[in-house]
Parts: sequence; C-alpha cells; structure tokens
Amino acid sequence: MSPENPFASLLFEMEERVMANTSLAEEWREEILHFSPLGPSPAMLPRFQQWFLLEHQPSALGTPPVVAWSPPSLEEEDRWSRLLDSFFGIFQASLDAETAILEDLWSGRSIRVSPWPGIDDSPEDSLWIGRFALEGDYVHIPLPGILAVQSPGLVDAVTKDLAAIRARSPRGRISQKECESIFAPFLEAPDDRPTPEVAEQSLATLFADQKGWDLDRLAETVKSEGLASCLDTLAFETSIDLEKVRRLLPIWVQQPSAAPAQDASAEGKVPLRTIQDALEAFDEQRAQGSSLEDAFGDLEAALGLEPGSSDFDLTAEEPRLPQTQKETVDLGHWREAYKWEMEASGKPIDSAEIDCINSLISRCTSLTAADTLAWLMSSETLPRLEEKLARIEPFLAWACREQEAGQEDFLIALQADLGQRIGRIFEFHRLKPQAGRHGGEVVAISPLKIQTEDGKQTLAQMPDESWDDLPRVGDFLRGIFKNQVLEVEALLPAEARPPAVEKP
Repeated sequence: MSPENPFASLLFEMEERVMANTSLAEEWREEILHFSPLGPSPAMLPRFQQWFLLEHQPSALGTPPVVAWSPPSLEEEDRWSRLLDSFFGIFQASLDAETAILEDLWSGRSIRVSPWPGIDDSPEDSLWIGRFALEGDYVHIPLPGILAVQSPGLVDAVTKDLAAIRARSPRGRISQKECESIFAPFLEAPDDRPTPEVAEQSLATLFADQKGWDLDRLAETVKSEGLASCLDTLAFETSIDLEKVRRLLPIWVQQPSAAPAQDASAEGKVPLRTIQDALEAFDEQRAQGSSLEDAFGDLEAALGLEPGSSDFDLTAEEPRLPQTQKETVDLGHWREAYKWEMEASGKPIDSAEIDCINSLISRCTSLTAADTLAWLMSSETLPRLEEKLARIEPFLAWACREQEAGQEDFLIALQADLGQRIGRIFEFHRLKPQAGRHGGEVVAISPLKIQTEDGKQTLAQMPDESWDDLPRVGDFLRGIFKNQVLEVEALLPAEARPPAVEKP
C-alpha cells in the first residue's frame, strides 16, 4: 500500500486519539490480542486499525470512533465523508480497459480500481479481501493491509459459504474481524503451514472418535454446504476442536483425496444440477402460462424420464399459488413515477432521497416489509439507520397508496411499537452478525418460548436480562440450541416477517 494513501494519515490521527484515552487504549490492547487466530503481527496491524476505528464499537464510545469523531458538517469529497462511506468486502477481480473491476461476493456491488501488479492473476482462484474508499469521481482505492488470497477452487467455495450465510441472515454483514479468522489458514507463513497431506492426517486423527463422521462425509458436507456451513454442522453435531478443523480444512480440500467417494448406486442418477435446472425451467414455464401438461412433459424429458412414467395425475385440480407469493415488479418504474409525481406536485425530491431509494430497490425484486427491514439493518450505524428510515418513508407510503405495495401495517408499526424498538433490534443484531440457523416463532414471553417449524415448543433465552423486553409474540427468533434451550442471536419482528416464515 502506498504511503501516499490519503486515508492513512486520518486513520493514524484517530489511532493517536485512541491511545490518548486510557479506556480506549486499554480496549485497543485487549482487542488486538484476539483479532487474528495467528496473533498480532505488523502485517495484521492495518486491518486491525481499520476494524477498531471504522467497525468496532468501543464501550467508552458506544459507536465506532470514526462516527463519534467525524465533524458534524461534511462535504461529499471530504476525507472523513469518504472514510465513513468506505466499505469492506471479499472481492473477485476482472480487467476492463485501463481500470479493474472488483465485485464483492457478498453484496454483488462492483467498483472500479486502478490495477496493481497481480490483480488479474488466476481470477477464478483469487480473492482480494479488504476495505475500499472512493478517490476521485469513480475510482476506489484499497485501504492499507488488503489481503490477497489464492487457492484452487477458492472462489467457488467462498461463494457457496456466503450464499449459505446470506440464506440464514439476509440482513447480515461481513465483518473484517470475522474475515481475519476465515482466511487465517491462507495467511500462514509457508514454513508453518501444513501440507495437504499432513492436514489430511491431522483431520483423520481429529475425526477418529467422532461417531458418524469420517473424511468421506466431511468431504461430501464441504462440497454440498460449503466450508462455513460445514463448520456450523460440526459445531452442532460433534465435540471436535473447531479451531483446528477451521485451520486444516481449507488446506485439505485443495487435494484430490478430499473429493467425496463415489457411490456405485449413484450411477445413472440424474445430477443434482440438472434436476435443479429442470425444475427452474418448469417453474418458469408455468409462470409464463404454459399448461401443466406441457410443462410437466418438458420436465420429464429434461430428466430423461419416459413420458408418463411419473404417473402424475393431470386430471387433478391444479394447486393455486399462495396469495403471499412475491411478485417481481419494476421498482425502477416506481421510482420514476414517484419522482415525477412529487415534481408535478411542487415537492421535488432531492438527490439524497433518490440515492436512498436506489439503495433499497437495488437489492430486491419486490418491495416487502422484510426487504425494507433487511435494508435498514444493513446500515453502518444507528444514526444512519434513522436517516435512511426518514428518507425512505415518503416513498414507501406512496408505494402503498399508488402501487399497493402492502407495507401499510409495517409503516403503522414503525409509528408505534416497532418504531420504539427498531434501534434496539439493530444494536442486538450487531452482537452476533452471523446468527445460528435454528429458531422459531415466539409464542410466549414469560418464560420466553418459541414454536419451531416442526410444531414443537421450546424455551428460548436472550443473551442477558437487558434484552428480555425486546421480543414480542409473533417475532421470529434464531440462534443455537444448548441444552434444548435456544440461545437467541437474531430477531425478526412480526411486522416484517416474510411469507416464508409466516404461520400457515
């Protein structure tokens, strides 16, 4: 990283301010010990500095230092403003003329950067992990300490991991500290890093006393679920040393022996990818109005089945689509219509509101309360959330009135109980950015009980008493089970629950 980086001096100034405060300096020294599984190092320091100053919320401030110390009035091109708008991601690179394009695997956001040596080496196996800030009109630059990670199959594996995380926590964000742990195995010095063969032997030893698990099942789980979900499964089903597995697994999966053993009984079976593609084509045909008989015939052909071999009763009544199914709408058209109507009424909207609307509609194909809440929860800070909410409410009210967006109850709730607790929900989610995958609907408050998808009721527990008043009946809680009690790590308010988790 060039010493002329325009943000390095500002970060250093904030670090000096931290060190001048006894409480902050003590927390800095404590946190740096736990930032990376490999321990403190000069190479790690810039990344820790960014995490502590831009993402971490020290107890003495209650908000990231960059938010607490930024001037009250900022110009768009001010270093403070651009540092506040910087974002962290896991990027894959591609070249485009004189600039390079980096695409964040988590958000799908693309940015332009000035190429640096090696940026286009093996793009299918390379990732760049770091924080970027805007410099100039459209080109972003990396903040110091960006990571370059290269390994065969790395992009596919990480993409699968992120998809699994996003499915469990759509509003979640990727933390710089979490990425330091995820990619630590790739950062070890070559002399200290075990070879794939040694990693395999070590894993075999670790799994020797884990009932129901061996390397074949491990390989199959990694292939089907991804590394992160595999570790989640191991945490739930085994007593294995996860830190050792986390270190060895990315190394082991690089070698051919990590490929799942082939089951002879699987010969002749239709590949899962083919089945998924065929089902997607079937759904698309039905959505376009094709008859059930024609669509089903094409499905049989795609799967290599004899016509009629499935014995599907075409005379049976066709099932109706649920009324809650989301429809794809042209949200860009909504934005332009809203903009035109406001201008026609003599109340033109400003660029900040347009940016806010664009930010929301860019991440969804329909506009549900769940979409809006997930977008709000992706805010960097609580003040940003409140600002976004204030700017988006007029558009949402218009969309409900003119486009039947169906968020009336959500907007009413924001003026009542939900509006009172949305800030606390935001802070609660920051305690655990990646919540566990288990959960259910709140059916009782004292004691706190949930009903899981299989209809069973079980106790749930908030992290501590200060959060006990946060849940409401109808909310959806998610976390991990310990001793048959759900330890709550995420909360989706009833007013914003999507159809997928609503009670039938």
